Amino acid sequence: MPNVALYAVVSLASGERHFPLLPTNASGNSTFGFEIGRQSPNATVTVEVFGFSGALTATGRDSFTCR
Repeated sequence: MPNVALYAVVSLASGERHFPLLPTNASGNSTFGFEIGRQSPNATVTVEVFGFSGALTATGRDSFTCR
């Protein structure tokens, strides 16, 4: 779905970081990158993305473990 407004929240051991993202492109895709800094081994980082298009909303979440 093109032109969806996006917002991401990255949860680290040290707290949350908030990222307003570019809207989705004509193919419905968007990407972003972020630095996690120095995290302790086995720390979990969670990324949650919120999408908004008119009255429609969606949320997606994923996580990874630092090594």
